[in-house]
Amino acid sequence: MGPSTRHRLVSAWLADGLGPPETAALLRAARSDPALRRELATLLKIERLLRHHGATLGPRDAFAQEVVARLTADDKDGGAFCSGVIARIGGRARGALPHPRDFSWLARWGSWAAAVAVIATLGCLYLGRWAPRHGLAVVAGSEALRWADGQSPFGEGHPLGRGPIAIDAGFLRIRFASGASVILEGPARLDVLGKNGARLRAGRAVADVPPEASGFAMESPDGRIIDLGTRFGLEVGTRGRATEVHVLEGQVRASVPGETAARELRESQALRIEARTATAMAADGTRFLTRLPPRGASPAPYVHWSLDEASGQSVRAEGPLAGAADARLESLMRGDGGPGWIPGRFGAALEFDGAGDFVATDFGGISGDRARTVALWAKVPTDWEPINGFALVSWGAISVPGAAWQISINPLPEDGPIGRLRAGVHTSHVIGTRDLRDGRWHHIAAVLFDGEGPRDTTHILLFVDGQLEPAERKGIRGVNTEVGRPGSTAVAFGRNMDDRPRHGGRVFRGALDEVFIFDSALSQESIVRLMRENKPPEPEPKAHHHEKNR
Repeated sequence: MGPSTRHRLVSAWLADGLGPPETAALLRAARSDPALRRELATLLKIERLLRHHGATLGPRDAFAQEVVARLTADDKDGGAFCSGVIARIGGRARGALPHPRDFSWLARWGSWAAAVAVIATLGCLYLGRWAPRHGLAVVAGSEALRWADGQSPFGEGHPLGRGPIAIDAGFLRIRFASGASVILEGPARLDVLGKNGARLRAGRAVADVPPEASGFAMESPDGRIIDLGTRFGLEVGTRGRATEVHVLEGQVRASVPGETAARELRESQALRIEARTATAMAADGTRFLTRLPPRGASPAPYVHWSLDEASGQSVRAEGPLAGAADARLESLMRGDGGPGWIPGRFGAALEFDGAGDFVATDFGGISGDRARTVALWAKVPTDWEPINGFALVSWGAISVPGAAWQISINPLPEDGPIGRLRAGVHTSHVIGTRDLRDGRWHHIAAVLFDGEGPRDTTHILLFVDGQLEPAERKGIRGVNTEVGRPGSTAVAFGRNMDDRPRHGGRVFRGALDEVFIFDSALSQESIVRLMRENKPPEPEPKAHHHEKNR
């Protein structure tokens, strides 16, 4: 139900003008929309207070103040009251619910001044809670989003008014009426304050402020950030009880409690505010997502190795990018036939012994900094050793920083927890949080796409079993995968590109199945469909929640 229809039905309910079909529509909406139930509950509270006090004597201005106080205070039994609204709406169809429109009992009042004040309060509260939804901000996109419990879910294009927004995971882009936009990363809590301002109570957010929205303000429990036409990241409470502001482009003005003058921060500068103390530091743009995954071609071009042959030394490639991409089972050990065939997640799969097994293909891979998605099923044994890391899917040139692309199981504790999904280049990486060393099949995917800013950060999102990994870093710099040049290698499975033992050993130990490489950044919805159906996702619906073109 759209905002205009909802507003019309509530107005008709207030005027006692709902027929049976409209009553049924409002009833359905109230059952599914907690925010609507709260609004209706507020109106019922007003009606009860008016009816009760209209029959009593006493100072009318004091009564008006009491009405406002009760409506704006926290209601201990508000949840139960809201849940009762549904039954009351249904009861109205049988003539059981009195409406605030029936003010004939006001004639008993000795003073009309208080009545006018309270009725004005009713109008202001109603219009103040509903009308702002049409003008302050709008949901502009999302990715891998999971709403917090109790938060009404909003689709793309939904208008937002003053009030809280709570998400538990994923990313939500909010565009303000001023032209500024914010990408919120869950778990996070944000309050929309106006058409050019918000308050981040917890989590991470990136504000992108064009010149016409200069002055956009982001508040936090530890200070206030005023934008001067820029892009900056704000982090509250994810690394202790502090607030951090990172200037990714342009300039901001930061107000710190206890300091008489605001601080000005420029690109690449950051500030950590904790216990009324501010500490200067270098900005880290890799911790923030500056852009949602773009809408790529649908369906995306791909190459797929199903590994379903179940015998022999060759593996067939399929898909628009396949070309001469067939693969061969090989080994670094003389006389070894390479990976062995086992039952897989779908059909057959390959098992790698950790001693020399790998698969070589004739597919060069995705070049440069072009968007890409690598998806496959992997089984990592419980006794997996770090020497078998760095070796799931890779291609490019290891000798040049940023020229190789590699998906692996992290073997280096100095980079992050071992046994987690890892993706990146030779000198930079993103690491997930879920330990994959459990001997079970897991669907894993790594998505790469460009960020925004003068020093573009290439974003990487990791997914395990269709769920977004809450990685500390969101991107890396300098991706330029070399394909088809001297010194570069084609796509391989199970072999570490750097064979020196101190860099993780030679080959993978575990099992792989259904390897896909897409020439596009897949959405979470597409990754989940791929995981469930084991076939390239169909064209995505037009109402997809990805960020629209700017």
